[in-house]
Amino acid sequence: SLDEAEKGYRQALAARHRAGEIESLSNGWTLDGLAVTVAEKGDHAAAEPIARESLAMRRKLLGPNHVEVGMSLSTLGEILSSQKKFDEAETVLSEATEVFRNHGGPEHPYVAYGLLGLGNVLLRNGDATAAETPMRQALGIRLRKLSEDSWEIAAARSDLADCLIQLGRFDEAEALLVP
Repeated sequence: SLDEAEKGYRQALAARHRAGEIESLSNGWTLDGLAVTVAEKGDHAAAEPIARESLAMRRKLLGPNHVEVGMSLSTLGEILSSQKKFDEAETVLSEATEVFRNHGGPEHPYVAYGLLGLGNVLLRNGDATAAETPMRQALGIRLRKLSEDSWEIAAARSDLADCLIQLGRFDEAEALLVP
């Protein structure tokens, strides 16, 4: 359960703190997992400072352009979006996408993850026109890099279809969902 997962993350952090391990890659990873768990339980306001702590720790230990920093940025961006802090979420997810691009190149699957997150923030903020481009880019990367039956391709198709529906382009949306 999510309650058990949260308890486990908190116990792991407490044990490491008692052992004198305050800033470590393990703690950064655990904090990120804790932030996601707390957010999944619906307490996005409590998850935000945990995600920020994870991001700060990873930046300090790994530098600003490490893939794990990008993952923490993505986690924070999703949490901010859930709180309707769309402008900051857009900034954070744009930074995550750039970190992923610097890490693995423009066609890396993590870039698609960042672009899809960015597109979803724009869509949730009511800007379907702006959301379409990053969503199409994400789907394109996934189609080129993953097998056609991948759930990640299905998710990108579904998100782009939602965007197209909001734009009133129903035939295009249907074609994505029923290829």
